[in-house]
Amino acid sequence: MKPTRGASGTGVLHWLRHKILYSISFGLAVLVVMGAALFHFSDLLKPKPDIVRIAYSAGGPARKHLLDEMALNGRKWNLDIQLIPTPNTDTSLTKIDQQIADVGLIAGAIEDRAARKVVEITPLYMEPLQLVVKAELYDSVSHDFGQLKGKSISMDNTDSATDVLATELLRFMGLADPATGRPLYRPIHIEQSQLFAQQDTAAMPDAIFQIGGVPSATIASLVANHDYRVMALPFGGAFNLSQFRESKAPKPAPGQHLGVNKAFIEEAVIPAYVYGVLPAVPATDTRTIAARLILVGGQHLKKDVVVRILGLVMSPEISHVVEPQLTVKLLENEFQFQRHPGTDAYLASLKPFDLEDIISRYHRTVEIWGIFGALYLAVANAWKWWRERQERKPKHSVGDFLSQVLEVEAELRHAASDQDRRVLE
Repeated sequence: MKPTRGASGTGVLHWLRHKILYSISFGLAVLVVMGAALFHFSDLLKPKPDIVRIAYSAGGPARKHLLDEMALNGRKWNLDIQLIPTPNTDTSLTKIDQQIADVGLIAGAIEDRAARKVVEITPLYMEPLQLVVKAELYDSVSHDFGQLKGKSISMDNTDSATDVLATELLRFMGLADPATGRPLYRPIHIEQSQLFAQQDTAAMPDAIFQIGGVPSATIASLVANHDYRVMALPFGGAFNLSQFRESKAPKPAPGQHLGVNKAFIEEAVIPAYVYGVLPAVPATDTRTIAARLILVGGQHLKKDVVVRILGLVMSPEISHVVEPQLTVKLLENEFQFQRHPGTDAYLASLKPFDLEDIISRYHRTVEIWGIFGALYLAVANAWKWWRERQERKPKHSVGDFLSQVLEVEAELRHAASDQDRRVLE
């Protein structure tokens, strides 16, 4: 018995429905497998992070905390940040110049006289120069800095930013021989970690300089454990203005690569009670001089890497680590070193949508493609003309050639027959 037409239609619909469900199920299964594979192998598909080695010297907990957070969050910007501690600013700059490090975190206002291949990426936050003296010297030194003559003064490591800036400031105070530059005090170079670990107060220096964020763990330890007091350094305006006067500074010693650029010295305030309440240290808001911390890099550093470094620094995870928080407005400050091209590329990436620029680019694109279009039309017309000319020429096939051969043979036979007739006659 043959199936009716309705039964046949039902069978077709059932087959079609089965095929559709099968296709959908197969497609979903493929998508799930592909999604799982992409999720599982996503790390393998990502480009390898760029290694960025940051050289830095001691500068208090704020500086180290900033660097630790950058290293922690660098992967989000495809950066593998590795920290390289150095004893001083001079060593940090040398490592960048020799491409042992890529980036350096250094105190600003330090002038590099060695002309190393270092460029600036961005200014950061202010770090004040802090001076503490033993409690028994506080009153006399407050009235006359000349009381520091003959006293032992810790200048941090040799060729550190603290050493260079403090030396210049003490010379400005009159605590150095005007002709020779010989200090009229006893400079001592002790690392901050050694000061922090020192137990014998009698063996400690009479005064200690340090550049670093406020509050400083080292200064807090000196106040709490060794009865030091914070001194005011109210020379910001006068010290900065001295850049316009005739300099009486002696020539730098051989091998001395760093100096002070007073144009980048600013004033800062150490808040009252920041290092203690009983006793109050300092008792009032205390003026001092300061240098802005800056991020520098080697000329070998790629532009796109600098763009990502700046993106990391200005990200919420990093910009809120210090006070005041870091913002793009920092890039409006005057740069001490030559500006890295990546800094300008980062600023360009932040520009809002520019309709006029888009239209201008469109017009340039249209002009370029118009030239290519005209060339194409010229070539196409020349090709068409050549083909038409070829088509107008008479064509000769094999048949035409054979016909011509037969005609020649016929003419030859006719000529031969005429010759035979003449002979017979």
